[in-house]
Amino acid sequence: MPQNTIDIKFEPTPPSASLRNEVYMVIEVKNCDAAKIYWCECEVNVKPPLSLSHDGELNTGKTRVGMVGPSQSRSKKVKIFTRPNSTPGSYHLGVIAYMYDEDGAISERVEKKEDVECMLIDNMVR
Repeated sequence: MPQNTIDIKFEPTPPSASLRNEVYMVIEVKNCDAAKIYWCECEVNVKPPLSLSHDGELNTGKTRVGMVGPSQSRSKKVKIFTRPNSTPGSYHLGVIAYMYDEDGAISERVEKKEDVECMLIDNMVR
């Protein structure tokens, strides 16, 4: 059985350090099975100073991705927020996709861990 995959990217760019800002983390779930349809939901985990909430610290959340057909992919955007006290550096985040089969049972659990680089914005560029 082929292994399903998760890809993560940021729109428009990774978050900036020392500012309160937000970016979209795009989660793309790929169904590598040529015969099965899955219902997918993802658990998102971030570490401070990243947050899933704009006005507080929220480190874990879930999002529904939806139906992923055979040999297809589906994307979902999740907002990631930074705090004004964030320093430049690399911060850990993770996504766990739960793939439910036609019986409603978790058929597969796919995990992706990634580091996101927060950098200072050049004040000269506006």
